[in-house]
Amino acid sequence: MTFDLITIPHPSIRNRNVTHILIDNDIDLPSTRFLTYESRYGGRFSSISGISTHRERAIKLRELFKHLHQMGLTWKTATESDIKAIRNKMLHLDSNGNKDNSNSNNREKQVSNNSMNLKLNVWFKFYKHMASIGESFDLVLTTKMVHFYRKDTLLSHLQKRKNFDDQKIEVWDLYVKSSPEKRLYHAVSRTVFEHLRRELRKQDIVFEMIAYLMVETGLRVSAALSVTHESFKKYFQYLNTGLSMDSCIKMSYIAKGDKKLQCDLPIRTIATIQKDYLSRLYIKRLKKHSNQSKKGKFKYTPNAMWLLENGREVNYSDIYKAFCIASIALGRNVDRITPHWMRHTCATWALIDFARSQNIPLQHTGVKPHPLFIQLLAEKLGHVDESTTMKYIVSALALMEVTSGLGPIMSFQTFTHDKKAQELVREEAKMEFGDNFDEKRFDALKYALARKIVVYDF
Repeated sequence: MTFDLITIPHPSIRNRNVTHILIDNDIDLPSTRFLTYESRYGGRFSSISGISTHRERAIKLRELFKHLHQMGLTWKTATESDIKAIRNKMLHLDSNGNKDNSNSNNREKQVSNNSMNLKLNVWFKFYKHMASIGESFDLVLTTKMVHFYRKDTLLSHLQKRKNFDDQKIEVWDLYVKSSPEKRLYHAVSRTVFEHLRRELRKQDIVFEMIAYLMVETGLRVSAALSVTHESFKKYFQYLNTGLSMDSCIKMSYIAKGDKKLQCDLPIRTIATIQKDYLSRLYIKRLKKHSNQSKKGKFKYTPNAMWLLENGREVNYSDIYKAFCIASIALGRNVDRITPHWMRHTCATWALIDFARSQNIPLQHTGVKPHPLFIQLLAEKLGHVDESTTMKYIVSALALMEVTSGLGPIMSFQTFTHDKKAQELVREEAKMEFGDNFDEKRFDALKYALARKIVVYDF
């Protein structure tokens, strides 16, 4: 039995696709009803679900179907104990919920608690929806009602009792304890990003251009894929109006829930994409896209901007795979850079640059972040709160101290203020030059830059 995915136009939402599950090349109707409903009401506050979010839900549901099939079951015949067995297997737990220390080469990679809860949440929603539309199945959901409150600010836990307001949500007993909360976001330094760009270009320049657009604007992958070449046509007109290369224009894009928002698009970004991609390769690829579409190779998209060398339109899977290959090429076999890191990187860079331009020390942030930081990130990301801003501040501080996989290197600013680091570099130089070491002529900074111990990172 095969379990595949198919993406087709949504039956009621214009210009929107929906992903469904194929079982032995036939559309599975029960999951189709659920996924169609989720695409329309599965977003925040029952809004339209994000494109990539919806696809991930289809992937997670297909994963459940595969696991059950391996056990000789279907979603209709499975019991809660069967789902629990799947959960424990993925978490590497024994039947009692304890850590399974047995060595098995055939075991799947262990997932984190948070990842497991995301899967369980989709499976729980699926069964609840099946029950709501009158579908019969053997599984009995064991749930409980728990208090729920929304954490709007950094200190909202002090108002926890007030925020309860008798709000309760139904929680599945199979959920596991959340993973430790992350105090920062994944972001890369400008040095690492340049290495990433080169690796992406080796695969196809279109991947480099998409990564560059995301890191310059903070767009999510789905939003970056939906841009058209219209926003990049008026490059010379912008310069004739007196704007500089670092000036920004407003570019409209479709955010999560099909919301129409605007982001800052730097003129330098327009110039780079126009020069390296649109003026050199785009026309040829667009013609190939049209020709191959007529032959039935793939669907024709009139406003497609991001096209592969064979003329096919780039999709999310292409970008994710390209980032995976680039990460491995950079020696990041475990902590691989994903496309969504570009959004966090954009916000982190913006925070560092803004703090320095306004002379607001990030390391002196108190209990609440500076209001200007919140405003800056809200403009960059479309939404943000105090808690999120604090995480970006921690990310920025970490990025200013840590860097790439080339070895222990430091930022220029950190090195010039770190006497101990300068002394360590001096000792390393003495060992390298031996009797030829000249204390009077030695420049610790020049030596560190030459040995790539220090970089002009920000």
